[in-house]
Amino acid sequence: MIYKGRNTYRGVASQLTCGSVVGAAVLLVLYDVRAPPIVGYHAA
Repeated sequence: MIYKGRNTYRGVASQLTCGSVVGAAVLLVLYDVRAPPIVGYHAA
């Protein structure tokens, strides 16, 4: 969605933050599934 007015910057920042968080979570899940358990967070 495109935010207009004063909340434009805030909306964009919120979208970028949510996108980065979701992207990081997806990457972590995919990496953990593909990589051996020793390399994943299971070792921690």
